[in-house]
Amino acid sequence: MQRLKALVDLDAIAAGCATTRGYYGAARSVLIAAAIGLIEGIITQDMMTTINRVLKDKFPHRLNEAIQVFRELVEGFFKVVPDPTPNQVQPFMSQVTDPDDAPILAAAILSGCKVLVTFNTRHYLKAKGVLVMRPEAFLQLMEEGNQRRNQQALSHTKLKAGDLRCRRSGQKFKMPMKGSFGSSSVCTNSPSGRKKQASQKRNS
Repeated sequence: MQRLKALVDLDAIAAGCATTRGYYGAARSVLIAAAIGLIEGIITQDMMTTINRVLKDKFPHRLNEAIQVFRELVEGFFKVVPDPTPNQVQPFMSQVTDPDDAPILAAAILSGCKVLVTFNTRHYLKAKGVLVMRPEAFLQLMEEGNQRRNQQALSHTKLKAGDLRCRRSGQKFKMPMKGSFGSSSVCTNSPSGRKKQASQKRNS
């Protein structure tokens, strides 16, 4: 199954590396989801080279811990994509409120990401072609997607199990018609099915 591809903005990566307190805890969970393979995390080359400076500026009291978390959860697990060229960035300038965010949006779309995870969602209100979500909203999206997949897998498993039982008796499983549960879903080639069919004929 193809993993959901998401570019995680530098603000979310830095926050997720530095602390798990408050709403920053969702950012840490996104990093973990990428590290264990639930999603395909994307980061640009520029992010890789500037992360230490960002951590030092925003979280100086947690710098050593944050750098260690970055090495454990991001390096080697996130896919590093090239920085977009100025010509590639230009079409996205009108879709952001801060010109500095245009390369991030360009990188997300050009690398095939479906989601851009960031705390600065208001900077991307005009973004097209990608979902821009805060970390906590992205985690909720992942949970809802997992629930749908689990329900589909469960439904498929039930159908296959019923089909297999009837195949053993030489007849495929037939889904019951509306309002006829208990009769039309019977495998008539099975011993229990023949008994039930004979009983229904006597009663009629």
